[in-house]
Amino acid sequence: MIRVAIIGFGKIAADQHLPAIAADPRFELVAVATPADDPGIGVPWYADAAELLTAMGGAADAIAICTPPS
Repeated sequence: MIRVAIIGFGKIAADQHLPAIAADPRFELVAVATPADDPGIGVPWYADAAELLTAMGGAADAIAICTPPS
């Protein structure tokens, strides 16, 4: 199983990335970092990427960076 964290949890991450991760048994969402409030999706939430990376301590195999291009 590939443990995935998402950095940047906006509309596209919620509408596209989250369902794609959930639909594939090879992946498990393990954390989300977003400056908005906790998205309430049942995984640990962090206010920013640095906090997520420090707290996870290698517990994620992959990071999906879903921030705006700017």
